[in-house]
Amino acid sequence: MNYNLYCGKIIQESQKNGKNDESRKDWEVKCVKKVQWFLGIVFSLALILVLLINSFQFAAYGDFGFYEKEYKKYDVVSDLDMELKDVMYVTYEMMDYLIGDRENLDVYTVVEGKEQDFFNEQDKLHMADVKNLFLGGLMVRRVSAAVMLLCLFVLWVTKANWKKILARGYQIGLGIATAGVAFLAGALIVDFNTAFTVFHEIFFTNDLWLFDPAEDYMIRMLPEVFSMIWHCALGNLHYQYADLSGSQCVSRQTGQER
Repeated sequence: MNYNLYCGKIIQESQKNGKNDESRKDWEVKCVKKVQWFLGIVFSLALILVLLINSFQFAAYGDFGFYEKEYKKYDVVSDLDMELKDVMYVTYEMMDYLIGDRENLDVYTVVEGKEQDFFNEQDKLHMADVKNLFLGGLMVRRVSAAVMLLCLFVLWVTKANWKKILARGYQIGLGIATAGVAFLAGALIVDFNTAFTVFHEIFFTNDLWLFDPAEDYMIRMLPEVFSMIWHCALGNLHYQYADLSGSQCVSRQTGQER
């Protein structure tokens, strides 16, 4: 009798443990799925960040003819009393410096009828800060690309339905990014000067970005050009979003047809 009772308890404990094992497995599966969905969103945000940085780099370096057109449009040559070829030379050297292809910003050219260093000490100190910010952005792009690869690897290892997860994650990431870009674009369109000031107050810890146009050549050469770079970057990003959204729609439609 005692033996039968003992066996019965063992069977009950085994059944209970079996249910606990099933519950634990269900919990683990749910956790893995949550992690997969989270990685899908992280992947999409990293992708959008890469596209954003690509947009700014393309706007700044994609077509130097853009700078020449803007200089002519705003008559920068007359304001600086320089030849257009000299203004473009300064532009090339400055952009090389910002991307790390030039060690210093000692750029000598003819300004107001005499050869001199185009950039003064304040210009050089501020542009050193801008260079660090720009190179930091390129580093963020590399890290974001690495995060994307890591997300894909984990999704592959965990045998996720990566097409479904990335599609949904992209929708969520795009919604977040669109809200941010819309806010930024609105701020630039409504009041570029205020947006420009706020940007500098956030990203720079000094007031070297405050220039006197009467004394400084650089600010007389670049104000409207920088404004146009912002707009071109946002426009380029919009088209990249549109292309990806279109591809995503086609992908979903194809999946539904199948």
